[in-house]
Amino acid sequence: MDKFAEELGKGISEAVGKVPWAMPTIAGIMIVAIVLFAIMTFWRLKKGSEVTIAGLVNIKPNEIVEQLKKDFDSLNEDDKQKTQLLRLMNHLTVEISNIICNTTNEEFFETRRSIYDYLLPGIGSTITKQKRNNHRVAIFVKDGDQLRIHQGIGYSTEGKKNLRLAMDSSAGYAFTTGELYSSGEVYSAGNRFKKHPKATKEYHSLICVPIKCGNHILGVLSVDGEEPNSFTKDDEDYLTYLTNSLYILLHFENFMEIMIESRKGGELDGVSNN
Repeated sequence: MDKFAEELGKGISEAVGKVPWAMPTIAGIMIVAIVLFAIMTFWRLKKGSEVTIAGLVNIKPNEIVEQLKKDFDSLNEDDKQKTQLLRLMNHLTVEISNIICNTTNEEFFETRRSIYDYLLPGIGSTITKQKRNNHRVAIFVKDGDQLRIHQGIGYSTEGKKNLRLAMDSSAGYAFTTGELYSSGEVYSAGNRFKKHPKATKEYHSLICVPIKCGNHILGVLSVDGEEPNSFTKDDEDYLTYLTNSLYILLHFENFMEIMIESRKGGELDGVSNN
């Protein structure tokens, strides 16, 4: 069979060689065929039809376009998130500078409140990815051998006032170790999360970032999410950047509270501070 094919090919080559116009004609026909095949393939791809080339390569344009669209949307959302974060961090930095440089004792606590009123909702909106997801954001500080809410959103009035977390809680772990805690499913086996006995809200994701400078820890930034896997590694980094600025604010708060209490004590003792 192989010998027959070889002889046949040889015969065709010899016959073609005897006709001067045969080779250019055959080459022209092949070029036209290739062009027509390319045009038909492009037309089918444009319609979104599945195309198989030589029985080896299978192209599914609808799937490719859909994946490219998803990738683009994801990149677009990441860019939006980064822009929102930069604006949030810039606003926080400017406000902290203003409160340190320009605020009198009487104005301090009112100005501080406005900073938190802008910052905490901003954190929740910046890291929200699922439309139906809700976040509570809180800054916990030490209160004896427990943690209490210093500032927070998404909590009830009673919760803000009375909620206390033990040091073996997730926030307590971040406070005592200085390490970030993050879980996409707090109820998974082996998780250190412990549900508060008086908790009325269910959430599956939790991230707790220590507010620290070196080994000095002033508090914990806690953000939870109703949906599983609410946070990414980027979110962990973003929140860590924010806590660097929050440390300055908390540190200055502590300083101002000491100064104000000292001034009140001097007035009560009959000592003038003017």
